[in-house]
Order: sequence, then structure tokens, then C-alpha cells
Amino acid sequence: MLTVVAAGPPRVAAPGFIRENVTPATEKLVNEQLAVDFARQGVEVMTSAQVQAALDAQKLGDLADCEAGSCVLEIRTVLGVDALLLGSMAKLGEAIQLDAAW
Repeated sequence: MLTVVAAGPPRVAAPGFIRENVTPATEKLVNEQLAVDFARQGVEVMTSAQVQAALDAQKLGDLADCEAGSCVLEIRTVLGVDALLLGSMAKLGEAIQLDAAW
């Protein structure tokens, strides 16, 4: 039997979402709330602002704008996270629909 023990809580980066009729400010608010909700479940989340700052510090800021899937492994490796939270959000009337996967 093999037992794996994590060195700490799972780490997830949320670099941002594809937006449809959603302002950057609303995306930031949703992203920050997701980080809080995940933290309550024991998952550490890097928000889009933290991801951008980390990539900029390593002079890799252009990776934040890569197309979905084209550099996911590279971003994950550079950030040292277990997974990326990717998805889209759209404003539908007064509601925001969020589709996300990791």
C-alpha cells in the first residue's frame, strides 16, 4: 500500500477567466471570493493579481496572456502550484454565470 502525504494544503493558481460582458473589476471580485471560499476548504489559491506579480517578478509576464491550454504546464511549473483554475464567466442579465475547471 502506498500512502502519499502532502507537504501542505493543495495550491491552486487562478490566473483569470475568459470574460463575456463582465468587467475586469467584477472578474477580480469573483476571483477574490473564490480564493476565500477555497481557503475555507483548505485549498490555497493564488489570485490573478498574485499570479501576474509572480510571473512579472520572473520576467515571464507574457505567460499570463497565453491561450487556454497552450502553456498551462509551464505556468503551473513556474508558479509551483498543483493545479490551475481556468474557466469563463458571462453576465446574463443581472446574474454572473461561472464555469470553471482545474
